[in-house]
Amino acid sequence: MKRILIYIIFTSLLISCTHQDVEQSNLIVEGWIEADRHPVVMLHKSYIADTAKHTSTIEQTLREHIVNWGKVTISDGENEVVMIGRLDTLYMPPYYYTTADMKGEVGKTYTITAEYEGQIVSGTTTIPQPADFSEIHVNQTTDSTVRISAKIIDTTEIGQRKYALFSRRISEKQFLLNMLGVFTKTSTSDTIEVLVNAPTSSILSQSKSVNLDYNKGDTILLRLSTMDDTSYKFWSAFSSISVASGVFFYPVYTNFPSNMSNDRGYFCGYGSTTHILILDRDSVYHY
Repeated sequence: MKRILIYIIFTSLLISCTHQDVEQSNLIVEGWIEADRHPVVMLHKSYIADTAKHTSTIEQTLREHIVNWGKVTISDGENEVVMIGRLDTLYMPPYYYTTADMKGEVGKTYTITAEYEGQIVSGTTTIPQPADFSEIHVNQTTDSTVRISAKIIDTTEIGQRKYALFSRRISEKQFLLNMLGVFTKTSTSDTIEVLVNAPTSSILSQSKSVNLDYNKGDTILLRLSTMDDTSYKFWSAFSSISVASGVFFYPVYTNFPSNMSNDRGYFCGYGSTTHILILDRDSVYHY
């Protein structure tokens, strides 16, 4: 099952807080549901980052703040299901909650409730109608890199439909948000043209360099997702902070826009389409 999981999102949420002393560790939720796919929810505990005293590795910090004994339920308004926790070391963080008893449906509204150590938080989302690319262009930029651009036909009103781009190599399991990959229609034209930049770097590399091109020879899965307004605000804020920071592991002394009852984390419904691209030569894909 294909899942969108962003290393940087987890870390940013993990250390997000208002700029004041906070003794209680807040429960943070990362979750999503897509049409015809099972829901995925991650639970974490927040903490106040002190970069001057921080000695643990990033991976150790991630593991230390995973909540793997929480209770997560999901409801579609008619049925309610308790989700089961699963360990999967091919993911980071390597623990998530899901259920085989419910799949997302376009147009339906879903609510999750998470409980841990006396804290109860909930969030609601809707799965919008998916969109698709009309064209994808792959152009070689150097002997070893290619750049991707795409077109989307959107006949809705300006700003009505919200988008995000995610991708991963076919050899990997986790989708990552593409750099500057959150957008909406801004003109009266029915064609949206976007650059499909490489995904935002993993925090595990802590690299300050940003490479927007892909490696020639890679095979990737490119996913176009539509979302509701709150999900769009969340991803837009995260994308802006990631670009502005220049380094992908840093304290975030503000809370991202959230649809969770404690204003920490997110639960997003996605209308998604996914395509496989072989990046071995100049190519144009038509859909």
